[in-house]
Amino acid sequence: MELKVDAKSEKYWTVELVGEDRSIPNMLVNALHKNQDVEFAACVVEHPLVGHPKIVVRTKEKKVSDALEKAVDEVLEQVKEFRSKIKRVQEKSK
Repeated sequence: MELKVDAKSEKYWTVELVGEDRSIPNMLVNALHKNQDVEFAACVVEHPLVGHPKIVVRTKEKKVSDALEKAVDEVLEQVKEFRSKIKRVQEKSK
């Protein structure tokens, strides 16, 4: 995955995820929406056949980089929890 970051300021970024579909960006945007300091967060795809998904983020006070890092941590925790549940189901089915 290649990231192209257009940091217009510390509080407003556009991050393009080259070579990805909307799955990861949508998960990150959902996590960003839970952050009280995030004023706006969205996943945008200009055209699904030729464009790459972009995450647009604007914060109130803190840096966008901090909000994105927190969102990534939250998504990682969700994935770890999902993995744990899958393992429990596999163990029960043995």
